[in-house]
Amino acid sequence: KWDTLVSVLPAKVVTRVYCDQSVSGTVYATFSGSTPLHVYKSTDQGTNWVSISGDLGDIPVNCIIGHPTISSTLYIGTDAGVFVTTNGGTNWQRESGVPNSGVIDLGLTSNNNLVAATHGRSMFRAPLFTTPSVTLLSPNGGQSFLVSSQQTISWISSNVSLVNIELSTN
Repeated sequence: KWDTLVSVLPAKVVTRVYCDQSVSGTVYATFSGSTPLHVYKSTDQGTNWVSISGDLGDIPVNCIIGHPTISSTLYIGTDAGVFVTTNGGTNWQRESGVPNSGVIDLGLTSNNNLVAATHGRSMFRAPLFTTPSVTLLSPNGGQSFLVSSQQTISWISSNVSLVNIELSTN
C-alpha cells in the first residue's frame, strides 16, 4: 500500500528523491515550481518532512546528491547552477565553475568528483567541496606579549589559500 504525503510536502512537481546510504532512514526530496522551499528532508523514512531550503531562495531544484562521507554536505542542481550546503541545508552557496544554467542531474565518480549535467551547456566535473579549516598550533590564545617582542605563529590549514591575522592591543 502506498501512502500519500501531500499533506506534509508541497503540492509541486517532485524532481528527485535521494536516500542517504550512510544515515539510516534519511531521505531527501527536491521540488520545482515558483514558490520558495524546494528541498526537504526526512529522518524517519518519509513519515515526517522538514524544509532544509535555508537561505537558498526561490530557485527550482532539479536534483540532489549527498557527499559520500560528510552527511551534512549536500549538492543540488538547480535552474541556476550547482549549490552546496555544508551544514545540512541552513546555508547554501553557489559552486563556481558551472555555468548559470539548468543542472538536470548530478553524479559522483569513484575518485570523489562531482559531475553535473546541464541543459544545453554540456557536462562539468569538479572535486568534491571540502570545508576549509585552520587549526592554530601556537600561540594557543590568551597570552600577553611585550610590544617589542617577536612571536612565531603557526597553524595547519586545509583548503585555505589565505589566512588573515588580527591583532588586538587591549
